[in-house]
This record gives sequence, structure tokens and C-alpha cells, in this order.
Amino acid sequence: MLSNLSVTLNASLAIMLSATYVLWLNIDVPWLPYWTMASLVMAILRARMLARFRAQTITVENSDYILRSFRRGALVTGTLWGVLPLMLSVHTNTMIGGFMIFIIAGVSAGAMIQSTCYAPLAISFVLPAISGAALSLFMNGTATSIIIGGNTILLGFMMVRASRRAEREYWDSQWVRLEATALAKSLKTANLDVTAANEQLSKLANHDVMTGLPNRASFNDNLRRLLASARHAKTDLALIVLDLDNFKIINDTQGHGAGDNVIAEAARRLDALRRSVDVVARLGGDEFAVIVPGPNARAEATRLAGDLIQRLSLPIALGERSANVGASVGIAVFPDDATTAEDLFSSSDIALYEAKAKGRRRAAQFDSRLKEQLELRRRLESDLGNALFQRELDVSFQPQFDLSSRRIVGYEALIRWTHPTLGPISPPEIISASQLTHQSDRLTAYVIEASCDFIERMAALGHDDFSVAINISPVEFLTHSPSELILGCLRRRGIAPWRLEVEITEEAILDARAADTDLRRLEDAGVRIAIDDFGAGHSSLAHIVGLKIDRIKIDRTFVTGLDTNIRHQALVQAILSLSKTLGIEVLAEGIETEAECETLVRLGCRVGQGFLVAPAMVPPVLTKWLTKYIETNISNSDLIARKQSA
Repeated sequence: MLSNLSVTLNASLAIMLSATYVLWLNIDVPWLPYWTMASLVMAILRARMLARFRAQTITVENSDYILRSFRRGALVTGTLWGVLPLMLSVHTNTMIGGFMIFIIAGVSAGAMIQSTCYAPLAISFVLPAISGAALSLFMNGTATSIIIGGNTILLGFMMVRASRRAEREYWDSQWVRLEATALAKSLKTANLDVTAANEQLSKLANHDVMTGLPNRASFNDNLRRLLASARHAKTDLALIVLDLDNFKIINDTQGHGAGDNVIAEAARRLDALRRSVDVVARLGGDEFAVIVPGPNARAEATRLAGDLIQRLSLPIALGERSANVGASVGIAVFPDDATTAEDLFSSSDIALYEAKAKGRRRAAQFDSRLKEQLELRRRLESDLGNALFQRELDVSFQPQFDLSSRRIVGYEALIRWTHPTLGPISPPEIISASQLTHQSDRLTAYVIEASCDFIERMAALGHDDFSVAINISPVEFLTHSPSELILGCLRRRGIAPWRLEVEITEEAILDARAADTDLRRLEDAGVRIAIDDFGAGHSSLAHIVGLKIDRIKIDRTFVTGLDTNIRHQALVQAILSLSKTLGIEVLAEGIETEAECETLVRLGCRVGQGFLVAPAMVPPVLTKWLTKYIETNISNSDLIARKQSA
């Protein structure tokens, strides 16, 4: 308004002087000098007022006073212009009278155009000026003058209406600009947060948080790459797999914090012993691996294994105490013991178990005798198909609960198998066997059907407000279409898609071409998508956003001992902040203590699962447990509420 007003004042002064000159040349009006002097004084006062206000800092407190001052100036100036045609009423039918009416209409229109941002300023000037012009026409009394006077009033009404509309449009555009600016600032802040989180996730993609060593995903990539180079160069490559002896005892007797310190120190010692061409990785828990390339790979691996055993047998300081852990080592060599990355790892793993069986703190190399054990694994693979057909595998369900109220909000389906001769088979071994025998689709269908059975069983008992999470292996996206199995079963059983949640590991996200189509088909149908073991493998923020992930499951590695581990708290906080920004739910796995649960609640996590509430159970056991749990939870709800309030 201040910017436009200077133009208006200069134009008004020029028009006033030119109008005075025209009147002075054409008619004899003794009052003209007084009108001119009054108009000139008012123009000077308004100009000085404009200069004074421009020199001030405009604030919320003084803005109303400035606007009132300018409205008063406009009203006085408009009144002076309105008086002019009244004084010339006898000349209304002459050219001079018409000239003055035209001038007043023109300056009124100019005032309106220059005050689009603030309508009261233009209206204060236009109303008295137009009213004076119309009144002078009515005073003439002729029909022509009365008609023109009416038109003049109509013109004034249109000017007032147009001025108000222009003001509204101006402020609408300003609010849009301000909102856009605020949104841009918000997006910039969010982008900085996401960028920082993505940098942290990028680091997590290839490195273990606790030790800084390459993680399992990075190890797998390096093993395949170095094995391909060894095959091309027709040279050897050795793989060392080791884990710490008595590590579980340290965790149980001295706590997870002491266990973490042992892992970190073991990683430092391993890294210090490797050659520059060797790759040391933490596979998870207390298990490590070393890839040893080169023409003398077996000899180098044997030497390194001896050094590792000796170095790791030295005490590890844990505050005022120390721990003696030691290590067992298994060695396998390409191409003598295996020709593929999977077989090489299996061979070194079998050798590791041999070292443990012989008394630990020693190294064992894969040999022909150990191949027989490998054959046992292959037997496991061959028996899996019949076990699926005979429905010998069990699907257990672990409750997922609200961390604050402990209300059960969902379940995770977990596969279990007790082999008739080999005994309990771990889920990773079951999955591995299904992949190697190309039965991943059968295993997935088995779990889906069991999950649907569980949903229907619970619905019959009056529980139908939960979803069941099933795990999908990354390999399945390369071998078959999990979405067809899932959606086909849901349609056949008449179960709503939201009742199932598909958990995928982070490696699956990286293979966009294999996974995206299937996952998007599940999304479109209403099936929820979750990332399992978040932080323990590859991470890709672009795919997390692109696939519209519904939930992230924080890996149990970062939950165990969370109440005392500041670094893990910072990481969990970062994951929660990123998830909140992206609108993704978060579930924490492996909650075993009240302290871990309370820390997660304090950090902002809402849902979790773990032995704190319940382990995985088969449906008959689970339904009995749930009835008792609900009754206990209801009876204790008032007490819990009072404790939380206190």
C-alpha cells in the first residue's frame, strides 16, 4: 500500500493542478484559489505522512494506526474533490461541468486501481468524490442530468464492489503464497531429516552397527564376487566361519551389555589380523566370517585361523572384570570342497560344528567325512516335500501387543518342524531346504493356509480384530508369485485382505524388478506390507517410499538391552522419526524385559512382540493362553492404569 500510495499522490496532485488551470482559463470562480490551496495543503500533509511511515518499521502493533491515518487522509481528499462539482453546479450542462465529472470519475478509478490490496483506502476517497459529482447533477434538475447522476451513483457502487473484490483476490493470492512458502520450508526441513536418516540407513545397509564390520548382506555380495574372480583366475578361495565359545554364558551371567562389549572387542581383534585382501564380516550374533582369496588360500586360511584362535583366547576386559571366550573355526576351500557360494558356506559351517564337537577353541577343515553330514542336510531337503504333503510342519503364532495397554493387536506366523529322525529343524534350515528344492511356493502356501485357518478359528471364538503377519523369503520373488498364492487363498476363504500382513526382508526390496510387481499387487488388494528385521540388512529409502510400506519391524538386535544401550536408543529414535515422517508404523521385535518395553514407549514406539508377553504357540495352546491372558489383563487393567498415572 505504501508503494502504490506514492504514485497515487503524485497523480492526484498533477490532476488537481491541471484541473485548477482549466477552470481558471474558462470561468471566473472566486473560491478556486481557496480550493486549490486546501487541496495542495492536503497533498503535502499526506506526502509527509507517507514519508514518516516509510521511515518506520511496520509492526503488528502500529499497522492499524497507519491504516487509519491513510483512510482519514483519503476521506478528506475525496471530500475536497466531492465539493468541487457542487461549487460548479451551475455549469453542469456546460463543457466545464462535464469535464469536472469526467475528472472526478477518472481520479476515483485511479484510486481504486492503486488500492487493490486495501479496499477501505479507495472507498474512503471514492464515496465522497462520486457522491459530490452525482449530487451536483441532481441539483441541475434536468432529466439528462438526473439520468447521468444516477449512472454516476451506479459507477460509484461498481467501483466500491470491484475494490472489495480486488482486495479479496489479492489476499487470497497472498495466503496461497504464504502457505506455499510455509510448505516449502516444511518440505525442506523434512527433506533434510529424510536425507540424514537415509545416510544413516545407507551405512546400515552394508555394515553391522555394533562392530562396524560388513554385515551378512555385504558378506554374501563379497563372497559371490570374489568366488567369481577365483573361478575366472582358476585360483583358490578359502572361507573361514567362526563363532565365540561360551558367549551365551557371558550374556546370561553378565548381561547383554557385557556381551556387546565382547562382540565389539572380538571384531577389533579379527579386523587387526586380516590381510588387506581379506574380508571380515559379522554374520549375526557371535558368528563371524573371513573370506581369504589368493593362490595359497588354504595355507593362509589355516595360518589365520590359528592366529584368530590364539588372539581370541586372550581375556577381554569388562570393566573391573574380564571374560575368556575363545573361538571355534571352520574352514572350506574352493574348488576342492565346494564350487558354489552356498555349498562353500555350508561346508565351512559343517567344519565349524566339527570344531565345536571336538572341544572348541580349535579349527576344523572340511573333508570327505564331513561330506556325509552335508548329505544329511540334503536328506532334510528331500524329506521336506513329504513333510509338506503329510502336514507334519507346525505353524505357530506369536502375539503382537500394544506396548502401553498390553492389548493383543496381531500375530506373526512362524514355521516349525520336528523331523522324525533329525529332531527339531530351525526355521532358517526349513526355508533353505525349500529354496534348494524349489518348494518355496509350497512352503508359502502351507503357511498362508495355516494362517487363514487360524484367522477363521479365532473368528469363531469372537476375535476378529487382528491381522496375521507371514514371512516371505526374498528368493520367492524370483521363483514364483507370492501375491497369486496370497490373494487366491484370501478370495477362496472369503477373508478380508487387511487380515494378512506380508513381512519381507530388506534384501527383497533391493530387487525391484522381481518384487515390485508382486508387492504392488498386494498393496492394491489391501494386504499390508512390512519390512522384517529392519536395520540388519540392505536398506533403500526410495523403495520404502515407492512401495508404500505399512510397517517397519525393528530387528531384535537393537531391542535387546535397549534400556542401557545409548547407541541403540539413538538408532531406534532415528528409525521412529523417519517412520513418523513417512507415515509408517513401527513394531519392535524381541522384547524380553519391562525395561526394554518402557524404553521403547518413551522413544515413541507403540507396538511390539517378544517373550515379555508370550512366545510363539500352536493354535490350540494359543487360544487357551489368550482366554487366560485377556481375563488377567482385564482384572489388572485398573491397577496398571493407576501405576501408569503414578
